[in-house]
Amino acid sequence: MAASPATKPQTYRIAGADRRSSNYDAKAEIQGYAQLAADTYSLALSDGQALKAAIGAFLANPSDDTLMRARDAWVNGRRRWELTQGFRFYDGPIDVADTEMGPLNRMDGWPVDPAAIDYVDDNPTAGIINNMKQALTRTTLLGQGRGGHGVVTGWHAIEFLLWGQESNVAGDPG
Repeated sequence: MAASPATKPQTYRIAGADRRSSNYDAKAEIQGYAQLAADTYSLALSDGQALKAAIGAFLANPSDDTLMRARDAWVNGRRRWELTQGFRFYDGPIDVADTEMGPLNRMDGWPVDPAAIDYVDDNPTAGIINNMKQALTRTTLLGQGRGGHGVVTGWHAIEFLLWGQESNVAGDPG
């Protein structure tokens, strides 16, 4: 009889034909791994909140200093976020409902469509930022990612907004 997802396992022992060689209780390792994952996600969340605050400070008082602080917060937060990628292969909190509109695609989707976000060298009026008839709401932003518009939310979209278009990369519009 299979255990329901809400039922705790009776044992963490690894089953095998030879009970003497595979009678190992992995509970401590499993708990350690779970704690590592929880701590890593918690630190990534904290850095994401610091990024949000730094971007808020930049928007409230645009200056070279607040832009530099927002960029630093992005770099620090991105580094910590990347550490969570190792936990993505077991239907963890990011993978659950990882559909077109799932959490991973909203947070770390790729490729970004810079022209769907803001102006680019070849199109100075492009993007939802330049569309004064459209409110920038959660619904609007999440809706942009559908229908081939490309990603407009998450780490890569924020990176584009903080650093702008990199147009001098051979073969890549940036």
